[in-house]
Amino acid sequence: MATLLERETLQAQLHAQWDQATAGSGRLVCVEGEAGIGKTSLLRAFAGSLAGSARVFWGGCEALRTPRPLGALDDIAGQSGGELQALLSRGADRHRVFVAFMDLLAERPTLVVLEDLHWADEATLDLLRYVGRRVMRTRSLLVASFRSDELVPAHPLRTVLGDLATTGVTRLVPAPLTLAAVHTLGLGHAVDLAELHRVTGGNPFFVTEVLAAGGQGMPCTVQDAVLARAARLSASARAVLDAAAVAGPRVEPWLLQALTAAESTAIDECLATGVLRAEDGAYVFRHELARQAERSLRVDRLETENLHLRGLIDMRPGLSVRSQPAQVLYEASDPYTRKVIIDRGTTEGVGLGSPVITEAGVLGQVTRAYPYSSEVTLLTDKDAAIPVLNARSQTRSAAFGGLGGLELRFIASNADIQVGDRLLTSGVDGVYPSGVPVATVALIDRKADSGFARIMLTPAVKSDGVRHVLVL
Repeated sequence: MATLLERETLQAQLHAQWDQATAGSGRLVCVEGEAGIGKTSLLRAFAGSLAGSARVFWGGCEALRTPRPLGALDDIAGQSGGELQALLSRGADRHRVFVAFMDLLAERPTLVVLEDLHWADEATLDLLRYVGRRVMRTRSLLVASFRSDELVPAHPLRTVLGDLATTGVTRLVPAPLTLAAVHTLGLGHAVDLAELHRVTGGNPFFVTEVLAAGGQGMPCTVQDAVLARAARLSASARAVLDAAAVAGPRVEPWLLQALTAAESTAIDECLATGVLRAEDGAYVFRHELARQAERSLRVDRLETENLHLRGLIDMRPGLSVRSQPAQVLYEASDPYTRKVIIDRGTTEGVGLGSPVITEAGVLGQVTRAYPYSSEVTLLTDKDAAIPVLNARSQTRSAAFGGLGGLELRFIASNADIQVGDRLLTSGVDGVYPSGVPVATVALIDRKADSGFARIMLTPAVKSDGVRHVLVL
């Protein structure tokens, strides 16, 4: 097993807690810290040191959109079997399940790890509250880990920790690696280790990933970890991070507020979650490497936007009708329709029925126009329809929206149509100019019991993330 640098004191504290527990007074320990600080490595090393001399159960919470009820306990039940597994399998009363878990801890000295409780569902937090007040009656050690920088003030885990504060819970906080530890890890690597320590803030995950990549650019693993964290913030907070990343390693509060305008109220969210921190009258990222990852993503997005804009500019001379650029402001809030709002309205000459396209093809049509904005109904809306021409066979038909996609209706089962056929605007309706891409045939089901085929299409324009369009 690899040696953990600068974790000897924490290991000793865990062993002391284990000794107290096995002597007759069970213990609850919380290990907290930012992502990548080494909580899991610490606990695996500790559990490994008990191998052969103690029973160990391990359960984890996950960042699911709908968390598993008692997911961590279900993991443990799969390892322990017996009454606990039986009760969970048949959906028994929660109190009986909790009692069975306590009985498991009381049988003999046991180490139980509940990992990533910042993602826990309410039932798992109730379990922690229940067991935390009773674990001293056992000879077992319960260790709970969580990311402290994900605990916003209103996070439910904070309430549980407050309720357990008087029960003697021990809280351990792994510290970032020192420069000396980074030098030890970096022996033999052609990397500026002092600079590595500065940009990573001593975060062990960041340090080891950069070293594994040979110090050449931003490791994908680091970028993914940073962006996954940012993705869980609100849209306004992500806008703040974008601005802060571009502004530089340090950004003064007045400048960040000016850059983010209406989104500036989300600065507090970035501070509360620890993504940004206040330092000497300025805002800085917790890790410079995280700022670089955010900035890299921002640059990539700008390059993509520039490509889209270039495509729109190149399209305009070839159009037979007048066009004007517009920007998508947001998606309409109605969950049963597919509509977006653009920043052009009647004052710029936009009217009902105006086609809206991107460099990839048709997006939709204006269905409501206001002085300074318009509502665009997308082709994938359930009420949308558009005349199309098969570029290969030159046959005309109509595409209809529905269920977030497009389909051809009333096409004979023996019609000349193939998967991969490109469908363009036919121009027969007098609304859309001819020859603009609409969709590609994705699936054909020639039903034997029906005179018509079921034909599903892939829209030419992926509406998610579209920002720049042309209004015709």
